[in-house]
Amino acid sequence: MRTFIKDPNAQIDFSINWGDGYLSSGEQIATSIFTISPVSTGSTQTLSKVIESHSSTTSTVVVKGGIHNNQYLVKNNIMTTFNKTDERYFIVKTWEPV
Repeated sequence: MRTFIKDPNAQIDFSINWGDGYLSSGEQIATSIFTISPVSTGSTQTLSKVIESHSSTTSTVVVKGGIHNNQYLVKNNIMTTFNKTDERYFIVKTWEPV
């Protein structure tokens, strides 16, 4: 699982390319939903979605916030035009240099 470092004050977009080895010929993303859950013990849900979108092959989420030195699990669930479902995950760690 990939981990990305993000400044708590930054607003950043993350994309997942489902067309790279997953979607069949002619298949497209029909729906895409991102969820964010805190991983760090005692953390609260402060990394938040600003907006989420998708094209025929790529899902994108824009996130902001987060508490310094906390980690958040970002999950993307999709359904395709061929009625297949799948999910991908990544970690966002918020870090503010001293």
